[in-house]
Amino acid sequence: MSPSLVPIWPRFVRPALQVLAAGDTVSRREIKLGAMDIMALSEEARAERLESGWLRAENRADWAITHVTRAGWIERVARGQYRITDAGRGWLVTHPEGLTDFGTANRTFGEFWVKGEPHPGVAVEVPEVAAIVIDPVEQIEQGIARIQADVAADLLTRLHAQAPAFFEQRSSICSSPWGTAEPKARRPGRSSRMTVGSTGSSTRMLSA
Repeated sequence: MSPSLVPIWPRFVRPALQVLAAGDTVSRREIKLGAMDIMALSEEARAERLESGWLRAENRADWAITHVTRAGWIERVARGQYRITDAGRGWLVTHPEGLTDFGTANRTFGEFWVKGEPHPGVAVEVPEVAAIVIDPVEQIEQGIARIQADVAADLLTRLHAQAPAFFEQRSSICSSPWGTAEPKARRPGRSSRMTVGSTGSSTRMLSA
């Protein structure tokens, strides 16, 4: 899998707040698209899709919006409509560099989630692999892909361990039109009849 051109979701936090900084009420979609414009995402990056078909950049922007809403930096004033709060403006002033890694995102947003409640999109830092941690949707898709790969590898291992006779038997089954190695014998006592002619009300039959 080639590296993604889309920045990790913490990098969407500051641009998303900047879109709202003018004080206007903005739709969720406008926040996402505006953040991408501020980040100067290329058309290629914006076109990246997850296995589910969702656009990767929009998905990561969504997680950023979810976290800043939970932190109280923006508020939803109507369905799908948001505006920045004083807390959000204050964070913009004190954090001109924004968020650039998952570790800082953990420390920033962790306090806003109820203890014991899963933090969607907040990755736990693991030495040497923290740089590849991704958001929940991508984690699920990659988990499914790993399971499928493990099952395929296990199947190949089992097949490689079989004797040649195993494959010969299954080859004969697949090539048989009845789905078994040999056709089933006709049940005794059954007959087939075919009408060969008729005169008036009488019909002459042949039994096989």
